[in-house]
Amino acid sequence: MARFALMVPTWTGHLNPMSTLGRELQRRGHEVTALSFPDSAPRLAQAGLEHRIVGADVFPPGDWGRRSKALSRLSGIRAARYTVTWIARMTDVMMTELPRILRAEGFQGLVMDQVCYGAECAASDADVPLAMACNALPVHFQTDIPLHTETWPWPLNPFSWIRNRIVQTLLLTTAQPLFRPIRRHQEAAGIRWNVRRHLNEVPPSLVQVAQLPACLDFPRRQAPDHFHHTGPWHEPAAAGRDGFDWNWLDGRPLIYASLGTLQNGLTHLYQIILDACAQLPVQVVLTLGRDTGPRPDRIPANAQVLGYGPQLALLERASLVISHAGMNTTLEALSLGLPLVALPIANEQPGIASRIRHAGAGEFLSIRSLDSEQLRRAVETVSGNPSYRERARACADQIRRDHGLSRAAERVEEALTTRRRIVRRRD
Repeated sequence: MARFALMVPTWTGHLNPMSTLGRELQRRGHEVTALSFPDSAPRLAQAGLEHRIVGADVFPPGDWGRRSKALSRLSGIRAARYTVTWIARMTDVMMTELPRILRAEGFQGLVMDQVCYGAECAASDADVPLAMACNALPVHFQTDIPLHTETWPWPLNPFSWIRNRIVQTLLLTTAQPLFRPIRRHQEAAGIRWNVRRHLNEVPPSLVQVAQLPACLDFPRRQAPDHFHHTGPWHEPAAAGRDGFDWNWLDGRPLIYASLGTLQNGLTHLYQIILDACAQLPVQVVLTLGRDTGPRPDRIPANAQVLGYGPQLALLERASLVISHAGMNTTLEALSLGLPLVALPIANEQPGIASRIRHAGAGEFLSIRSLDSEQLRRAVETVSGNPSYRERARACADQIRRDHGLSRAAERVEEALTTRRRIVRRRD
């Protein structure tokens, strides 16, 4: 048995899958402690994980909620800038507090969430073996992969390579304040700084595991050799059914709609979803990802609007999903073979939406000039063409075969206990 630490931010889309990975490591006989910010504590306790608080001075109780509320009203570049500033403050915590904690607690391995930049420096300083978990879309700065913030397709041609390189360089230049302390750390250790290589390799990581299944990704010809698509980190469990009147369903096709728990303040998008589906021969369940705040003015007779709902149970009854292309909702839908219509809002969601189209499992629309008629046509296209469901089901079959949670835990366990790099097999 070994003693492992998990470094994870408080965002639900990161906290939930990392907690699941932690429980799987526990089942494999290891002692697991989650390191996170004050607002994570109740959820980590509920998840059954021992936890330690970090960053209490920078992110005091309630601060994460306030920041999330501010982010919920933003989209596009404004949301991206807000997120970069937020992560930069997290990086300061990783660089200043984490090395001391790792040394004092005597952990034998650290699993860092990909966005906890600077945790790799702490692991190096404390001589703790490191694994990286990509709970959201893996962010590698490769010229053969479009930037994660864009909905660009994947044509492998000279123009796309040049475009990708230029735009990635612009983003890295904008994010310099975030990486400045990491650069100082590396140069002080005598390591020549190359931001692309650092963000791709994340030294001294021994393995990188990603929830993203290969069926939902672009071909990655330049990915680090210790990067592994494992598939979603889901535990076998009965879907909870509380929080919804199941007698309301009358046999018409069910559309499940959600824009997640972060960018959930764009109320006009909820109205567009309801208006788009109002005249279709379907029923709609729309969840807002919050219990308070404004609700749509017009709720048609074929729709129900919930603050939260039993998402997995509703997905099991659904025929199509309208989503913001958040990683967890996308993976839950595809695990059940459900096609999607994506409305990406910010951060990595455009990149996920582009992959949904690339996989043939759905379509996406820009929210910039979106109206209900556009969305209605997209819903009719995806629901009316059986190829979208066929491709979604093919992805579901791969996800079932891959056993993502056990594969991820196996690779993390092997890397941290043997202290060697886990290189993926070449097919």
